[in-house]
Amino acid sequence: NCVDYNLPTPQNYGTVLQVSSDETKVFWNNKVILEVKQLPTRIRINSDSSFDVTNQGFTNAVLSPTKSIVAFIVNSGIHRWAGIKNLQNGSLYPVAFQFEGGIDKPIWNKVGNYISFFKATPKGTNILSLVNTDNTGIYTSDFEKILNFDELNPQPPGIFSNMKNPYWGKDRLYFTVSLLSSRTNPPTEFTGEFWSVDPIN
Repeated sequence: NCVDYNLPTPQNYGTVLQVSSDETKVFWNNKVILEVKQLPTRIRINSDSSFDVTNQGFTNAVLSPTKSIVAFIVNSGIHRWAGIKNLQNGSLYPVAFQFEGGIDKPIWNKVGNYISFFKATPKGTNILSLVNTDNTGIYTSDFEKILNFDELNPQPPGIFSNMKNPYWGKDRLYFTVSLLSSRTNPPTEFTGEFWSVDPIN
C-alpha cells in the first residue's frame, strides 16, 4: 500500500445487471441468471465464525468483463454479504460479509479476476474489501482481503479514517483516505490522500 499522486483515469469494467423490482432475481439479456432461492442461508466467515442470513433480496449485481462471473450483494436484514456465481459451471460462493453494516459498489478490475466492495462498519467508518475470484473455498476469508486503513496505520485517540471513492486503474485499486475527528458531532473531516494497492501483494 502506498500514497499515490500519479492517478490514472478511472475506468469502469463489467456490466451492471438488472435486479427485479422485488429484489429476488437478477437478469442478463432478459434471462434470469440468479435467484434468492439459490442462495445459502448460512455464511461461514472462517472455521470459528458463521452467521445465519435471511436473504431478503439483491441490492446490486455486476457481470465481470469476461462475462463469466456475476458479483452480487445481498440484503440480509442487519447484515450484508456479497457473493460470486460462475455462469460457466454454476458454482456460487459467499466472498464477503459485513456484520451489522453495509456492502456496496462492486467494482471489477480489467482482467476480471479481482473485485472490490465498499463496506460500512458498525462504528460508522468505511473500509474496502478486495476479493480474488480465482480462489475457491467454503469461508469468506478464503476470498476476501480486508483493507482497513486504521489497522495498517493506527491513528491517535479520537481520530479515525474513511476509505472511499475506489476505482481500478493500471492494475491497481485506487481510493481516497480521509481522516476524521470524532471530537465533533458530526465528525469533522480534516485531511484526505489518494492511495493505491496492488491486489497481488
